[in-house]
Amino acid sequence: MDKELAKIKLIKLKILKNINGNVFRGYRSNEKENKNYGEVYFSRIKHNKIKAWKYHKKMKMALCVPYGKVKFVFCNLKTNKFRNIIVGENNYKKILVPAKIWFGFMGKSKRESLIVNMANIVHKTDESLKINLEKIKYKF
Repeated sequence: MDKELAKIKLIKLKILKNINGNVFRGYRSNEKENKNYGEVYFSRIKHNKIKAWKYHKKMKMALCVPYGKVKFVFCNLKTNKFRNIIVGENNYKKILVPAKIWFGFMGKSKRESLIVNMANIVHKTDESLKINLEKIKYKF
């Protein structure tokens, strides 16, 4: 696997079963990767829609999908290597993404999916880069 893309980590998350509706644990302050976070934000994505490509210069992300299913694609432009990770309520894991990795994602659930991002810094527009979907040759 590509050295840069291997830095992306997956952590299994706990689902607490409840007859009235399950509880999806996302973050606990006693986990070492959950220290010093600056912002939590939520993104929704519709079935078969794509949001790509984005690159954070400093932001580290901890991503999870408690509702629906999403395919994340991470790319190292220097080596033209890709890493795909599909997570959602039936494969409930947290993806730890270091800064300086291009990524995009696609909604894979028939219904709209919800992505939770717990970032280490507050989002600033000059901290990230965006390019058009066609600029990186990848078929979602």
